[in-house]
Parts: sequence; C-alpha cells; structure tokens
Amino acid sequence: MRIPQSIMEEFQKKIHSFPIVELSDIPRIDLYMDQVTTFLNTALCAYQRTDQEKIFTKTMINNYIKAKILPPPEKKKYSPTHLMLLIMLIPLKSILSIKDIAVLFQPLFASMDQTETQIQVEQVYTGFLSLQKSTFATMYIAETTYLPETCNHSVSFGTFDEKIQHILIVLCFAIDAHIKKLLAEYLLDSCFSAK
Repeated sequence: MRIPQSIMEEFQKKIHSFPIVELSDIPRIDLYMDQVTTFLNTALCAYQRTDQEKIFTKTMINNYIKAKILPPPEKKKYSPTHLMLLIMLIPLKSILSIKDIAVLFQPLFASMDQTETQIQVEQVYTGFLSLQKSTFATMYIAETTYLPETCNHSVSFGTFDEKIQHILIVLCFAIDAHIKKLLAEYLLDSCFSAK
C-alpha cells in the first residue's frame, strides 16, 4: 500500500510554507498577554490544524509559567525572551511532557542575571532557527516516503557551550518528530476526512 504521491507533494508544499520567525521579527519591546497571543497566533497560524485551533492561549502560557518553563512576566509584560521560548515550544510541546520541557529549559535560567539569560535564550533561538530551516530545506520525497535527514544539519554545534549544545540536540530531534506528527495528521485529514 502506498501513500498517494499527490498527498505527499501537497504536504511538502505545506511544510515549505511554514513560517520561520526570525530574531528580527520578534518585537524588541515588552508585550501584554493579549499582544503576545495575537502576535504568536498570527505569526504561527500555518501550524494550526484547523481554523478554530489556537497555537497559544492565555491559559497555556500561564500553565507554562507555573511549570517554570517560562519566567514570570515583569509587571504583566512579556519580554522577547518569552516570545523566543514560546516559539521553540511549538515542536517541543507535541513531543515532550511539560516536565521534560521545564528540565530542558532550566539551564537557561540558572543565572540570576536577566541579561545573561536573555543572551543564552537568543543563542539557543538562533540555533533553533538554523535547525528549523535546515530540516525544512532537506526534506525530500523518495518512493512516496518522507525521509528527513535526522540531525544531519548545517548547524555547527561546536560553536555553542555544552549545555546549549544539549538543548539544541533535543530541539533537533523534536523538530524532526514534530514534522512526522504533522505528516501523520495531514494524512489522516486527507485520507480519512468525510468527503
């Protein structure tokens, strides 16, 4: 049994249309919760399975703060650091538990210095963007099978310190697994939805 080539080609087009939120696209000012959810749900709408689905809600973000995945907001405002962490949650939240994500991000908050934390999150986010671009670019279809190059990317892990390398390796596998999950959902919707 083979997956129809047309469905695989449409999925590949969909993946190539997924947004990459560059560091320069992230507002450099602090935002209130409504602004955060509006920005993220607009910037990342291609990840929605249905039009009714929200990528992030206020409740989700508050739960991530309670779980110590995100630092608490300052005077009800969220920094660019919050936005970068939330964007990196897209592949992570469908693959890892909240507890595992908290463990993964915890080294970024080890320093009490907010500036150092911001620099480290930016380093991880820059690596995340490279992994994301590389994963999307190296997708190909052979004999109707999706074959990503798992973690064989152009990112040079050696340029980062060890804890950031470990975070990026987990992100690499999560991005790959997330794309496979999206493919499973896409096939389900394409092949089994009511006609």
